[in-house]
Amino acid sequence: MEQRTGELDRLNQALQSEIQERANAIQQYQQADLALIQEQTRLKQIAAHLPGAIFQFTSRNGVWTIDYVSEGIFELAGIRPADMMRDINYFIARLHPEDLDTYIASSNQAIHATVPWTYEGRLIKPNGEIRSFQGASTPIRNERNEVIFCGVLLDISDRKLAEAALKQLNEELETRVRERTRKLQQSEARFQKLAANVPGMICQLRLDPDGSRSFPYVSPGCRSLLELLPQEAMQFFDLIHPRDRHRVEAAIVDSAQTLQDMNEEYRIITPSGKLKWVQVVARPERLNNGAVVWDGLFIDLTERRQAEAERDRFFSLSPDMLCIAGYDGYFKRVNPAMEKILGYSTEELLSAPLLHWVHPDDAKATQDEIATMQQATGGTFSFENRYLTKSGGYRWLSWSSVLLPEENLIYAIARDITERKHAEQLLTHQKQRLSLLIEQSPVAVIEWDCNFRIAVWNRTAEAIFGYSAAEAIGRYASEGIGPHSLVVELTEEIGELLQSPTGLHKIHDHSTKEGRTVTCEWHSKALIDANGNAIGVVSIGQDISERRRVQQALRYSEERYRSLVEATSHIIWYTAANGEFICEQPAWMGFTGQTYPQIQGWGWLEAVHPDDRPKTAEKWAAAVLARSLYKTEHRLRRQDGQYRYMSVRAIPILKPDGSVREWIGIHSDISDRKLAELKLQQKTQDLENTLHELQRTQSHLVQSEKMSSLGQLVAGVAHEINNPVNFIYGNLIHANEYANNLLSVIQAYQAHYPNPVDPVIDAIEAADLEFLVEDLPKLLLSMQVGAERIREIIAALRNFSRLDEAEFKSVNIHDGLESTLMILHNRLKAKPEHPEIQICKEYSDLPSIECYPGQLNQVFMNILVNAIDALEERDETRSLGEIQQDPSWIRIATTVQKATQTVQIAISDNGPGIPETIKNRIFDPFFTTKTIGKGTGLGMTISYQIITEKHKGSLECYSASNQGTTFIIQLPIHLSTYQTLEA
Repeated sequence: MEQRTGELDRLNQALQSEIQERANAIQQYQQADLALIQEQTRLKQIAAHLPGAIFQFTSRNGVWTIDYVSEGIFELAGIRPADMMRDINYFIARLHPEDLDTYIASSNQAIHATVPWTYEGRLIKPNGEIRSFQGASTPIRNERNEVIFCGVLLDISDRKLAEAALKQLNEELETRVRERTRKLQQSEARFQKLAANVPGMICQLRLDPDGSRSFPYVSPGCRSLLELLPQEAMQFFDLIHPRDRHRVEAAIVDSAQTLQDMNEEYRIITPSGKLKWVQVVARPERLNNGAVVWDGLFIDLTERRQAEAERDRFFSLSPDMLCIAGYDGYFKRVNPAMEKILGYSTEELLSAPLLHWVHPDDAKATQDEIATMQQATGGTFSFENRYLTKSGGYRWLSWSSVLLPEENLIYAIARDITERKHAEQLLTHQKQRLSLLIEQSPVAVIEWDCNFRIAVWNRTAEAIFGYSAAEAIGRYASEGIGPHSLVVELTEEIGELLQSPTGLHKIHDHSTKEGRTVTCEWHSKALIDANGNAIGVVSIGQDISERRRVQQALRYSEERYRSLVEATSHIIWYTAANGEFICEQPAWMGFTGQTYPQIQGWGWLEAVHPDDRPKTAEKWAAAVLARSLYKTEHRLRRQDGQYRYMSVRAIPILKPDGSVREWIGIHSDISDRKLAELKLQQKTQDLENTLHELQRTQSHLVQSEKMSSLGQLVAGVAHEINNPVNFIYGNLIHANEYANNLLSVIQAYQAHYPNPVDPVIDAIEAADLEFLVEDLPKLLLSMQVGAERIREIIAALRNFSRLDEAEFKSVNIHDGLESTLMILHNRLKAKPEHPEIQICKEYSDLPSIECYPGQLNQVFMNILVNAIDALEERDETRSLGEIQQDPSWIRIATTVQKATQTVQIAISDNGPGIPETIKNRIFDPFFTTKTIGKGTGLGMTISYQIITEKHKGSLECYSASNQGTTFIIQLPIHLSTYQTLEA
């Protein structure tokens, strides 16, 4: 790596020298073009083999341009030379962000001071690779006073990596040396600290082959243990108790001969006369010269010996069972409490293995626990098992054992926990039952801790909120899990919650994991422990969303029914399951004048016309028996004695078990229709088929109580067509021609035969020929006018439906509006119950627009029908004087919006208006404010789709209660342009 770096440096110097020479040559001689080309070729060859790039840039009047950069720039920075020569920012963008400031600073210094430039930095290639480079250049000023910088950018990535690796290795080596030195120092310090603080004395005893003894090292602990200074350690042998001295000397000799560890306990008498028990633990080592050196530890056992005496006394008096067991599986010692609780004597307990007394189901676990203890080097072990008593029963014992491996003994304490176990089992069963009840409960059970973090979350809570127990438990309600609004209110009312013996009752709306809204009824109560401290809150909730929805729907239904009964002119009634009136019927009694006693049971039949009474009773009885729809017509006596024709419908209301709970019915006054039918029956036989079709259509409309656009169309046609159109109009031309021919013949006959014979005179007088000649043309003209009127109606119908013009085309909007008004003429004209609905037309000069005419006519029909319905409904509640003072009107205004190239159609009425809560929903599918049977709720939805989607326009509604309603339609004049742009 160093060799390559040196070569690069030498090459770099050679290049710099070469560039300098070439620059001077250019400045001095302006070599010939051929020599320049050859030189450039050679330089390019050199540049192509360099691990970097050669560059040249010139300052001309303060403007810097890159004259040349070699191909090596692509390998170094991923930049094409042409891009860099066009814009130096390609190179600037590749600089490492951390090197950008230093690069700009060094470049500016070299440029402004015209001094050689050197720099090392990093470049980021497009693929993310980072390359290190070294840049160097020398400024040259030519005869035109232009400053030229010629230089090289060398790729030094490998060198940088090698330097970094070497630096890292050096740092790691230095770190390891420092760490080893530190550990040695720590080890020495620990030893010195250990020797100074060990509870005893560390020493080294030497026995030479000649029998002489010495202490090469004695720790400072000898002062407190032996009451001797370290240099006085040889006096130790004089301190050994006379009764133990011989045993100690023998142990030293034996250890020196066998090189076995020495572990002895004996007594010493200190210079102050204190008797101490010491333990000596030492390991011998024989040196090459035959000497033996012991490294040992002296431990003061005086307090332990005293503690053992205290232990023996405690062992005998402890109420807990104490024992010592050996690794061989037998008790070595037991205390009286163990004899008392188990009923065995000490001899019995010591004579049998430990596992002999253990319950068979606990034997393996106990054996495994003992094996684990024997393999351990220390620590405390706890376990439980059942022990056989003298009486034959078993007692639960809780064991705490301490291991002494050096003695192969186990010291254990056992406590009788039989009663506690029984209580725990009972508590466990109770918890299991409670947990089962919570999990299987049909209500949500949520337990919170004092910080309202979820602790319990049962299956019903999972089903309601969508979060599993794993997702919910441990999280706070503030995180959006579960009934957050409930927790907020409980937090605000925490004082009341803690004091309330019955808890708090709340109803809240919540959001589920899926984003649904559910309504829950909650009963929350604080959890109080035996000390009176609050440990949490439990909330029991039930999803009442469906119940609330049903209640709300029922309330709305009752309100609608009540409003319908109060507002309608029909007679609404209801009976018991057997078809009898069993309660007052205000609408029936108000119309017929009958009292409640008179209508009870089947007494209501007395108000039915005697001719219709048998048929009515028969049909009603059959419907009650079959539990089917009841539908009939009969005449009903009004309280003024006049009979009115009624259309009757009734349906059974069923209970959940399928039986009939009650019947609900309605009487609709169809007297006007019946009178019209009677009049129509008096017309010619040619109208019977048309009249029959009209009666069927009207009967269907009354029975279904629907008023759709198709019904309006048929009703309009039925009210206007009086004769079969094709028959009348097809024969009128011939009839007129024949009549004129006959009249011409009569005139010619009178001119040529002024004095006819008597029979002819009698015939002329009998036929009233003069009147016939005068009246026949008038009669034919009247018939032609009627036929033309019928043709206009048919044309309006065709223009409205556009059955033959369903395709996209340019039309006059006013034609569609006029056709729709023609069809609705019957709804708009004056009637006995209300005057005419006025139509105000404010038409502008509109161009033909591109549209689907039939669909637009459907929109006009829906809006106008809704306006008429609203006006008629409002007029039903007003007197004739009020209607005449403020007549109902509909205004249709059309304008051209030149700025947007659209046509605007505004349809307004002075009706009751639309409340704000309803206006926002009028375009929703299946939403209608009309009574059942009068609308599907799809008219305005379809109209909105036709305008906005089919015609790329807009349909807006402006209305407020008691302020009328305005629908504004915006349509593009050239729809095809929109469709082309959209495509």
